[in-house]
Amino acid sequence: MDPWDAGWNPELKTIYQEAFTRVKERDTQAGQNAPAPGIVVRAVVHALRSRFPKTRYLVGKDAKVNALLATALPDRLQDWLLTRILKLPPRFLR
Repeated sequence: MDPWDAGWNPELKTIYQEAFTRVKERDTQAGQNAPAPGIVVRAVVHALRSRFPKTRYLVGKDAKVNALLATALPDRLQDWLLTRILKLPPRFLR
């Protein structure tokens, strides 16, 4: 059993298995498209060495796009988009 599955009880798996599987697949894909380690290291080093570090560091194109969408779109529209991206049935919006 992989770590993703370890903390789920059978009832939750029954209810959320489809969503869980799609999110897991998307997470795996995101890991494959992650920014180069050097870019992440530079952000971490800056945060550690800066006298006044930023509250958040956006590293990678997807992080910047997600942050922009989060500020520009209402929550329900963000939820709808995420549901469409993950190809989940509409019932997960409730």
